[in-house]
Amino acid sequence: LLVLVYVGAIAVMFLFVLMTIDIDFKALSKGFATYLPMGLVVAAFLAVELFMAIKTGLFNIEPTIQTVEKLVDGPQNIIAIGQVLFTDYLAPFQLAGLILLVAMVGAITLTHRRREHVQRQDISKQIFLKPEDAVEIKKVKPGQGLV
Repeated sequence: LLVLVYVGAIAVMFLFVLMTIDIDFKALSKGFATYLPMGLVVAAFLAVELFMAIKTGLFNIEPTIQTVEKLVDGPQNIIAIGQVLFTDYLAPFQLAGLILLVAMVGAITLTHRRREHVQRQDISKQIFLKPEDAVEIKKVKPGQGLV
């Protein structure tokens, strides 16, 4: 429950941040149609992979818990919390993680936009710069400036 409350609080804070910044949604959604087919392919692949993992019993953690309980005397707190989170509350726990993932991807998408009048580094240009091209030596006569 505590995880869900924190996810809700972070989501509300994220929405308040979105409301306070100036976002051009037309510019953000301009390339949506070009990336939609690839996004659907990736989503379908992940859904099939998750379905196959659930069907094969990959999320069954009982043997691991029994092995750890044999090593120590009785169940430990962390094992009990993990068992409850990944068995009884698996759907809310996964939903909380999904909400956090969407919030992070949204924040990165909103802040990673091209801004005009911002100087950017060209690292390859800096690496391949020759010393004679980087420095220009001029002889200045006393009392005169550079033109």
